[in-house]
Amino acid sequence: MGKDSEVMTMTALVQTVEYYLYGETPVMYIPRKNGDLAVKALDIDNQRFYGDSSFYVDILYDRDGIVKKLTEQEFLLEVQKYGLDKSAVRTAQK
Repeated sequence: MGKDSEVMTMTALVQTVEYYLYGETPVMYIPRKNGDLAVKALDIDNQRFYGDSSFYVDILYDRDGIVKKLTEQEFLLEVQKYGLDKSAVRTAQK
């Protein structure tokens, strides 16, 4: 699972969009209708979301104790810190 990898097959594990903060990085798990899971993280420097399935394992095990599960509202507040709004999040979820 490399940095360019976005989609994993995770049938039935994630049913709705989940939001996390991995350190300072906002990350979303986005379930797809076919059972795949898209994992998207915010590239803070470029202010855009990109696919990176390696966050799945990092968040799952939280070895460094830096993961926080967020509500959708908390997630939106986090991404607003970097100049993004709700529409940017919705676009990334497509």
